Amino acid sequence: ALTDLISTFSDSSIVSWASESVAVLCKSSKLCREEAKKAGTVTTLLRTLKNLKGAGLDEDKAVTAAICEALCSLVFANQENHQEAVRRGAVASMMNMALKGDSALASMWALAALHYLAEDYCLSSTGKCPWVSVAYQARGLEPDRRGHSDLNAKLLVDSSSVRLTMTTLGLITQVTSLVHAGPAHACPGNLTRRDAALHTANSLSGWAAAAVLKSMALTPAL
Repeated sequence: ALTDLISTFSDSSIVSWASESVAVLCKSSKLCREEAKKAGTVTTLLRTLKNLKGAGLDEDKAVTAAICEALCSLVFANQENHQEAVRRGAVASMMNMALKGDSALASMWALAALHYLAEDYCLSSTGKCPWVSVAYQARGLEPDRRGHSDLNAKLLVDSSSVRLTMTTLGLITQVTSLVHAGPAHACPGNLTRRDAALHTANSLSGWAAAAVLKSMALTPAL
């Protein structure tokens, strides 16, 4: 039902509300992400975002931020949603929004989406892969692909190719400059939406840019 509301785009406030609802409901719910996969929510979100480009209206800025936030929740530890987002050009779209966004909140969530797209995910209890690759490679050994939290957790989503694409597009240089422009005074996840909207672009973007660099570091060669 939420995907249908987003696809109709009859009212920007409804689209924004529906996208935010998807973000909140699917953030910690594997079942929600699975349902969104069946509904084609990722494709709908990116199509809607494409239709918004260049509008520049205040209500469209809110929709942009909400869509980017929803993508963060949907690609987390879900192979199909992640692949669909990459296939539909989410990397280039999020980079454009992050670096040329019309609002601080939209730029921050676009950077956060890039962070989630660049992450590896495992079949662990949390969906995360706490690799110890840096320590292993320092000793000249292959990375240990077992997670600390879940022994022998198998790799579900390998984002190494996504990280390479981001590097080719010059993302590391861009996000490094945003980190230097910080600092991030608070984690957006701990803020109300009203407080987050009042924070400066540097504060919000600096936090998310640091998260992107953390994900990119999963490929030491970068």
